[in-house]
Amino acid sequence: MSEHLGLLNFRERMEAMRETEEKRKEWETNDKNKAELARIEAERAELEAHLRRRGERFVEMTGEQPSRKVLEDWRDEFATGKVAAEEAEREERFDKAAREDDLF
Repeated sequence: MSEHLGLLNFRERMEAMRETEEKRKEWETNDKNKAELARIEAERAELEAHLRRRGERFVEMTGEQPSRKVLEDWRDEFATGKVAAEEAEREERFDKAAREDDLF
């Protein structure tokens, strides 16, 4: 009888461990999703600030609101700059890693 109880306890513990692992994976997924949403929101806010600054300068210089085409060009310019900055940062990390490897 006690062997039977021990087996049940083992099964219950295994089930509890499995459930805990599932919950942990779900929490990690939720955390990753939240982090991704936060990154997207930050990028959106950065773009909006960029467009607002450019628009204010445009209005100051021309007295007119920028056209949709001008806004699209500014968005493209912003995205291109972000990609270039990310690539430059990646290149710097690679160079740094290469220099560190040369030291050994």
